[in-house]
Amino acid sequence: MSGLLPNAPLQGEPVSGDTSRRFPVWGEWICLCLTFGLVGLWYTNPLWRHWGAYLVDGADPLHNVCVSGWLSRRILAGRLSGIWDVPPIYYPARLTLTYTDPQIGVTLLGLPIYAFTRNIVAAYNFVVVISMPLCALGAYALARHLTGSRGAALIAGIAWGFGAWHAAHASHQQLLSLEALPWLLLCMHRYGETKQDRYLVGIFLWWVVQEYLCEYWGMFLILLIGPFALILLRLTYRLRGRDLAKPWIAIALAILAWMPAQWLFLVQVRQGHQHGAAMVIGFSANLAHYLPEPGSWLLGQWEHPGLSTEFTLTLGAVVLGLAFLMILLLFRHTRQSAAPLSPTRAAIGRVLARVAPVGLIVSAIAWIIMGSLGTNDLTYLGLTVTLVNSGTVSRLFLVSLLLWLNAPLLAWLREQRVHARDVRHPLLPYVALAFLAAIWSCGYSIRFGGTWLCPGVHWLVAWLPGVKSFRVLARMGIFADLALAMLAAGGAAHCLRMLRERGLALPLRATGTAAVCILVLVENVPRTGTPFAFSSACLPAPRAVDTWLASQPPGPLVELPLGGPEMNRMWYQLRHQNPTMNGFGTFTRPGYGQDADLLRNPQSPAAIARLRALGVKYVIVDASMGGAHALASPYRLRFEDTVAAAFELPR
Repeated sequence: MSGLLPNAPLQGEPVSGDTSRRFPVWGEWICLCLTFGLVGLWYTNPLWRHWGAYLVDGADPLHNVCVSGWLSRRILAGRLSGIWDVPPIYYPARLTLTYTDPQIGVTLLGLPIYAFTRNIVAAYNFVVVISMPLCALGAYALARHLTGSRGAALIAGIAWGFGAWHAAHASHQQLLSLEALPWLLLCMHRYGETKQDRYLVGIFLWWVVQEYLCEYWGMFLILLIGPFALILLRLTYRLRGRDLAKPWIAIALAILAWMPAQWLFLVQVRQGHQHGAAMVIGFSANLAHYLPEPGSWLLGQWEHPGLSTEFTLTLGAVVLGLAFLMILLLFRHTRQSAAPLSPTRAAIGRVLARVAPVGLIVSAIAWIIMGSLGTNDLTYLGLTVTLVNSGTVSRLFLVSLLLWLNAPLLAWLREQRVHARDVRHPLLPYVALAFLAAIWSCGYSIRFGGTWLCPGVHWLVAWLPGVKSFRVLARMGIFADLALAMLAAGGAAHCLRMLRERGLALPLRATGTAAVCILVLVENVPRTGTPFAFSSACLPAPRAVDTWLASQPPGPLVELPLGGPEMNRMWYQLRHQNPTMNGFGTFTRPGYGQDADLLRNPQSPAAIARLRALGVKYVIVDASMGGAHALASPYRLRFEDTVAAAFELPR
């Protein structure tokens, strides 16, 4: 250890030293479970109070509930044969579970609740509610090991477990389930420190659990945690030969354990299961999403203007400030070069010194103009010119202000050199993880005058297993958030140690830690209430036609008009359990668009011939979607009410 920090810990040695051995381990974890559990209940209120009857919204949660419902019923019935043909959508296509996220892990997580209650909504909400406290516990354990400080670990747990990213994905049970990731990293640290084979088992098991909890995370583990593991084990813990090969064998086995599911995705890629470059770019983030913006409490911004909440990537100003402090401490003891600055580095320094005041002046002028006009648009001689929007001006002002305040720091950084032999602090690899995650989530695309010169690398590797995971690249930002939370824990631990050395009493330090946790939590919660609040049950009303179908001989069906709110129809299918031509997923079966066009006129001979060729037995006409009730021969009316009509099509 080269000592990048004063009295820096090596391999998890405590930093603060004030409370490390004064409290029993079992008591510590009981208090943590209670604390994070209560915060989780407050955070998800009122969802947890209506967990068997309400969903966050009627879009993605309804789809996810249906997928978990089909899998849960098949698993409890022991009918695992052909499980990848479940859910029975897009009839007669095979392997339709590859059309969406399989959600195998989260289904198993909620399976005990479903087995006990037979309520798939309750099982789904159980997974949602427990995901954030479990993430907080994992982040606490990892930060506790890295810093040795309970207070710093508590800040990291609150920041990552209840960060704005998690609130932004309230409608995705599989994306919220990241609880295995911190434990996976903790096992990597413990193996690097001890070289004990039992931690290899932990690496394997936690990797498998995380990749099956969510298809996205399975692919992102390979792209991000793979390079992170190499940096951590090789550079930080100096592992070589057999000791370095063992964890990679464990990782390779974990990836192989995932391949039975991913192999089916590869098969489907040959049928067109690939997203275009435009979609990949459109669902990428940009680096500004990692920065807090003015306008909300403590410069925090939960939702970026004009973008989906899925692009929320910031942990707030408090966490970023502590992380920045830790990064400065990590590089404080780099060696200073005796050689003079090169002309290029000197020129960069002069440019940065001039950018700050210019940026402040420009942003101030823009604010004055927009404030006087009361709008972003300026009309002159009949032409409308749109000024830069207020969000852009806010970012420009904030960046310029930071550059101006940190001019001495920038001058110092230009004179530093980093040597590979100094890179041994266990927190330093998290700087690399934050950088890698930010780069991948943004896609580093280049645009010039409306033309994409470089659309990013993601679409170039679209042949990889789990190809559709690349659609929403911004989701990789949660890996950067975890890295920043760990760095923030290091900065907090340093502050707590300094306060202890200056004689500040333990109750005062504990009070300060609690205050910081509250600030972090408040900064990450939407000011208008959590996204777990709702105005209705978001569940489709029961239909008599589905009860009737459940009592009839089974057979494939289609609901007309085709291509409407398919998530509702997936929900109806849970009751009648008939395979259906309808469906909803990331992809559609080949020929689905042509069938939708053909069935606009279900009485046409071509439509009837197509339905008979597919073996469709029932045709449901949905009156709520404008479908016409009357279908003439050869259709036979079997059921009718004000909501829907059911016709049988004889073979």
